[in-house]
Amino acid sequence: MPFAKVFQQKCYAPAKLAVDQCGVDVRQLPNEVISRVLSFLPVPDLLSVCLVNPRFYLLAIPILVSRLRDTRECHLRLFFDQESRWRYTVDMVLIKATTSKFTFVPIDASASLRLFSSKILRNPVLSKVAWAGKSFQSMSQPISQNFLSRSISLNIKQAGHCFKTTDPKNKKYSFTFTHSVFNTPENTVKARPGERWVVPQLFECDPLFVCQRKGGWTRLFETLHSRPTPRGLDGQTFTSSAKLPPKGQTGGLEEYGTLPNIDGAMAKSNLVSTTLNLVAY
Repeated sequence: MPFAKVFQQKCYAPAKLAVDQCGVDVRQLPNEVISRVLSFLPVPDLLSVCLVNPRFYLLAIPILVSRLRDTRECHLRLFFDQESRWRYTVDMVLIKATTSKFTFVPIDASASLRLFSSKILRNPVLSKVAWAGKSFQSMSQPISQNFLSRSISLNIKQAGHCFKTTDPKNKKYSFTFTHSVFNTPENTVKARPGERWVVPQLFECDPLFVCQRKGGWTRLFETLHSRPTPRGLDGQTFTSSAKLPPKGQTGGLEEYGTLPNIDGAMAKSNLVSTTLNLVAY
């Protein structure tokens, strides 16, 4: 028997018949039934449902928002990098949500990044934005592991200012990152000239920005080659990294979460300071 005829046998038809005989169209179900079903889905699946159509988007958003307020299940993680040497991660929690905008603030309100403004150093960048937490530990989850199409440069030259950073090239999904810049506190020794203490304040984005799915090729290569590589970041709302000393592992990086935080007075300036000049960048 020719190989092609194997797929024409009746034994392969019942699956199609079952669909035809079902007679249930999900589009005809009432909103209450669909919402009840969506309430049992994990967060990654809810994010995917938001992309189906406008009706499912409006039904899934309220359920998604209630899940995102539980930081143990999931939170937004921002990755910062300067010269591949000074690296930080800051975990953010959802505090305000509408059908057109999500607003996140740092879980650790006093977290600060020690970065440097210098002519011989590249500007620090926001290199990655992704979900983190128990709901996103599986490598098979369909949501993208980086919502940024490219790294975004941060302006830290002028201390005493608050900057809003956007990506003008990303017209499909908009976002705004707000951060304040301070000089090194008087009672702290500078690590090098041009040191700035950067305090993340807000991350605002279109809800669909955090619902982006992985591309087809990405999913294929992850299935074939990818292996989970824990870095010990979960459970810490703020971490930093620096190159190991010469006696240590060559070119290695160590993660720690005990970097001294900014002064209480500076930390309290988050969101309510009137002394900072707002600068759009």
